[in-house]
Amino acid sequence: MSRIHNLDYLRGIFALLIAIYHFLSWQGCIFNADSFVYRLCLFGVNSFYCLSGLTLFLVYSKVDLSKRTNIGKFYVTRFFRIFPLFWLALLLTIVITRRADWQTLFLNITGLYAVVDWNNYIVTGSWSIGNELVYYLFFPILFLGFNFSKVFGIAMCVISFALLIYFAFRVVGRTPNILQEWLNYVNPLNHIFFFVAGLMIGLFFKKSEFSQRYLILALIFVISIYKLYPAVGSPVNLLYGLNRIVFSLNTVALVLIFYKIEIKLPDVLHRPLEAFGKSSYSIYILHPIVYFLILRTFEKLELNNLVLCWSFKLFGFIIATIFLSYFSWRYFETGFINLGKKLCREK
Repeated sequence: MSRIHNLDYLRGIFALLIAIYHFLSWQGCIFNADSFVYRLCLFGVNSFYCLSGLTLFLVYSKVDLSKRTNIGKFYVTRFFRIFPLFWLALLLTIVITRRADWQTLFLNITGLYAVVDWNNYIVTGSWSIGNELVYYLFFPILFLGFNFSKVFGIAMCVISFALLIYFAFRVVGRTPNILQEWLNYVNPLNHIFFFVAGLMIGLFFKKSEFSQRYLILALIFVISIYKLYPAVGSPVNLLYGLNRIVFSLNTVALVLIFYKIEIKLPDVLHRPLEAFGKSSYSIYILHPIVYFLILRTFEKLELNNLVLCWSFKLFGFIIATIFLSYFSWRYFETGFINLGKKLCREK
């Protein structure tokens, strides 16, 4: 399957926005529930699950996953896509923080934290990587069911949406303890709807065509929801209740629109956006490490008292994150991805 550049654009834009948001929040900027940037970044992570489900459905649409050898190949390719860079980020994070008990280290090295203790992650933001690992475990079963019967797909979508509603109204938002709220929020079951919705988009809309005029209007409407929807107060308010449902459906709609809309950009925009998309995993998982290095650099060179120091830090952070992430994708990730493919061909 040839790459769908629109999905690369969306994935890359969200990854870079999340990195910038984290920089700003770590520098003391406060974001409330009405912040456009915060809304995009919070649900940008959810969009990754939806994009993942959609992409996997399209990639494996012509693969017979009822065969054990093909299922094995799926897990091998996923392993080499996720774990090499994850282990590198894990090692660097431990070197930086100098903390990790043996049990936590074991759970993170094996990825088992995603199943047995999803809040016990070491690498900043890797709770979402853990969720992806959980969804990968069940992908072959879901994929076979979706291909066997659209009724099965609809049923799974209804069940996963019911879980989203359950968490939004009965689990998250029940206590003023922000740490407890986060533990409930990062639960893989709270986000599985997005992965299933991605599969549903692939199942029902793969061959569908839409008026480009209507898709542009729909895109404007979806972006308007992120900007104008009346949710205020603490950022936690977006994690539960009706706010959570509205923005979740809006995020799924955004992925569908980017999947079907025709975007033809000049090379000056296409090439960097495509690069952001390809290196989005590196951007997401390496940017906290880049942030630490930027802080240490300014501290060692005694630059913290410079006029516009904050702006220089942000600029350096963005440039370093982009270049390091692209280098990682081009010379590190790609090598392991190709190794996984080679091993699958030899089976």
